[in-house]
This record gives sequence, C-alpha cells and structure tokens, in this order.
Amino acid sequence: MDIGRNFDRRLRGVMLMVILLRTFRISAQYPYALVKDMKMHKSHFFSSITKNDIYNAISMLESRGFISYKMKNGKKYYATTKKGNDLLKHASAELKRSLIEVGKLIG
Repeated sequence: MDIGRNFDRRLRGVMLMVILLRTFRISAQYPYALVKDMKMHKSHFFSSITKNDIYNAISMLESRGFISYKMKNGKKYYATTKKGNDLLKHASAELKRSLIEVGKLIG
C-alpha cells in the first residue's frame, strides 16, 4: 500500500524533526551519538528511523537556519537557533493539538 507507506514516512519526518529540535535545544549533540541513542530505544518509531533519515533531517534543519553547529574535538555539535526554538514551540503545540483531534475522531 503506497499511500500508507508515504503517510508513515511523512509522519515520521515531522516527528523526527520535532525530536531533533527538542534534543538540540536541551543540549548540543553530535549526530553519531544521537544515532546510537535512538537505536537503543525499543520502540517501533525509533527502530524505523535510519541513520540517513537523521542526517537528512539535520541537513534540512541546518540549511533552513533552525539549527547550527560548533566544532568541538573535530565533531559538529548541533544546537537550535532562535528560529529553531520558535519552530519547535509551534510544531510541538500543533502536533499535540492534531493528535488530540485525530484521537477524538477515530475514538
């Protein structure tokens, strides 16, 4: 079912973006450590996220000015920018609101 896979992929993309922004807001991290941490979680969501998904999301967030990095010990440590914090606030609220509404509709 192509429609289902496409929907899953888009939903995972939005959720990954919110998770990355929240993670980088809490503390600057480098991508490899983040990949390892995510793979340790035993959830369907995290097991379906690939290393490429994470690196692609980071690249998109950086290119749009939502995150930036500082070099430390030869590694890029990413953190959110003000623009990224604003997006996180908006996206988190919208995601929560949408999930509540969908939950009401589907029972």
